[in-house]
Amino acid sequence: MRMMYLFFVTLVSLSTPLLSLAADSASDCKATSYSELVRCAEKQSSEIQISEQQLKSAQKLEGVASQWLNPELDADTVSKGSERSETNASLLFTLRLGGKRDALINEAQSEIERARAGRDLGVYQARLELMLSLYRLSHLKSEIHIEEESVETFSKIVRQFQKRPALSPEQDVSLSVFKMSLADHQLRLTKLKADEEKLFQALTAITGLSKSLLSKNLPPVKQVWPSVESAS
Repeated sequence: MRMMYLFFVTLVSLSTPLLSLAADSASDCKATSYSELVRCAEKQSSEIQISEQQLKSAQKLEGVASQWLNPELDADTVSKGSERSETNASLLFTLRLGGKRDALINEAQSEIERARAGRDLGVYQARLELMLSLYRLSHLKSEIHIEEESVETFSKIVRQFQKRPALSPEQDVSLSVFKMSLADHQLRLTKLKADEEKLFQALTAITGLSKSLLSKNLPPVKQVWPSVESAS
């Protein structure tokens, strides 16, 4: 119980400067490529930073477990008359018997391994989520460009029809169809931009990196994805 309390206190004291440290590191990020952006973003990930601090705290537990307990001072004063007294002082040493000290050291070492495994798992998960989000942003950017071109094309067609002094019944039907297509692409464009902004906000909050830096270093759009064979 005492060991876990020390671990918690150490973790709190080490985690206090995380926000200021992340802010300073984010301002120093000078990424000029997708791979550099991923490395910068990993340094800013709060989950990875917490995992690193947990590992550092756990590594201190082994030293605490191997230390001998501090001796306790015991003093007794005996009064011998009104002007005389006698004080006996002694140091009490607590010895762990039955392999308790070795058991605490083994427990501390197990805690270190658990913290290291948790750190590694956190790094892999954070990296995977980050890369998927960046690829999603890249594809959203491509889809937005396509929809913007579609909106521009249909807007021109609609304006050309509307400039005519009179429309035949067939042209009137065509105009209605083009207007419906234009509205459909405008709706898709609005949704794509909303999804893009939501994803940018999430990544900015997680990594501390600016939207412009993220946008400049997105990965290239995947043209071919690996095929996944369904289990028969």
